[in-house]
Amino acid sequence: MAHIVYAANHDATNTTEDEMMQIAELDIDPTVGHKLSRDEELVRTEARFTELFDEGANRFVGVYLLPTLTDEGEKEKGKEKPEDGEVVPEGAVLVGQAVWLKVGKDTPSDQPAMDKLVQDKPVMISRFKAQITRTREAQMKGRDYWWLKVLTVHPEYQRRGLGSMLVKWGTQKADGDGLHGWLETSPMGLGAYLKAGFKVAGMDRIDEPRAKRGHLEWPYMIYDSRGTQ
Repeated sequence: MAHIVYAANHDATNTTEDEMMQIAELDIDPTVGHKLSRDEELVRTEARFTELFDEGANRFVGVYLLPTLTDEGEKEKGKEKPEDGEVVPEGAVLVGQAVWLKVGKDTPSDQPAMDKLVQDKPVMISRFKAQITRTREAQMKGRDYWWLKVLTVHPEYQRRGLGSMLVKWGTQKADGDGLHGWLETSPMGLGAYLKAGFKVAGMDRIDEPRAKRGHLEWPYMIYDSRGTQ
């Protein structure tokens, strides 16, 4: 999972300017006193995914490159896709992933942890995480909803509809429960989420003197399920 995130964040073939990632790469990690190496980034990302898994409530959704079927496996051709929780075939390779969380009124606030992150690690990406948490919890206060926390597709498999599949998993859950969906996105990802049924609820921002306009901004989006309309 960490390798997919690293490949997506360091995709040399991507010509779309991502000012936030460019600034993030300039920051020195205060916990180690230097920019993280590839191996250090992978270790950090893997640790974060482990934390998400250990929290228990997060739902991990993956899309896989399946192995070529042998004659013995021909009987499986009729099965179009595995069900939730089903073990994927041996040899399948993860190429995209999402983490969804069903947030309830009793779900603890993430803001104290984010405020501590900014205090312990005062870099741009920490301020970004704290701000999106502040906005989400304010906008969705008192509601139950499905939150798309992470979505990443390996660059070699992008623009094949895999991201849409990962988003659809969550919107179907929202429809089934009669709840809203929530996500934050970069301006580059806006079109894909609009097609998936999300709408822009507003723009968020943080001040950043290194940015061209002195700040960075991004949209936050809400999905209105059939039960909320």
